[in-house]
Amino acid sequence: VSFQDARGTGSFPNSSAGIVGAPLDGKTIFKPTYVSPLVFNQAFSGNISFDYRWGIDEGGPILQQLGLNALLTFNSGHPFTRGKGKGNTAGALEGDSRFRQPIEPLNASTTPGTFQVDLRLDKTFSLFENLNANIYIWVINLFDITNVESVFLRTGTADDDGFLSNFDLGGQLAEQNGPDYVALYNALNIDYYQAYQNAGGITQGFGSALIYGPPRQIRFGVRLEY
Repeated sequence: VSFQDARGTGSFPNSSAGIVGAPLDGKTIFKPTYVSPLVFNQAFSGNISFDYRWGIDEGGPILQQLGLNALLTFNSGHPFTRGKGKGNTAGALEGDSRFRQPIEPLNASTTPGTFQVDLRLDKTFSLFENLNANIYIWVINLFDITNVESVFLRTGTADDDGFLSNFDLGGQLAEQNGPDYVALYNALNIDYYQAYQNAGGITQGFGSALIYGPPRQIRFGVRLEY
């Protein structure tokens, strides 16, 4: 388990690049002095690993060289700043911070914590004198927990970006165009948001484009060892 309290004047090397490169009066050199929690700060995080396996000639033909590994990971979430504004594109507030205004002190809010259990079962077979095959089944997110890793900055939630619910932003469009428009907007900007961010390499300033952690996945594989 790790405990952390990371604070500073900027979470990234270019955090103040805009005002440093273009000072408000055209000449004053900006020196950041405001200290706040950094976006990658996690009050606590940790992992617990359990691994048990039988060696060669242990447990009989079924159990020999069989192994079981369980990995539990958890964290307390990371800071973010609630904001308002239209954003630099219709709907989106995330991205360029010049197009939004904070409604609270910098990084005063925190995303939900996450919890995940991964399980791996494997068995090794000797094929030749110096060649083994390790056959495994690996279950990621065993309990299929929905982990929220990032949120929309207007609402602080992962399933509403606050655009349609604000009449001055998208609410009027929703009223004019009806439920088909709302369904299309949500499909593109909410349901497909994570894939869009990943495809474009957009990280929202968090270092990750992920809104949700991985769903349950079951993988089968063979690894050759020589």
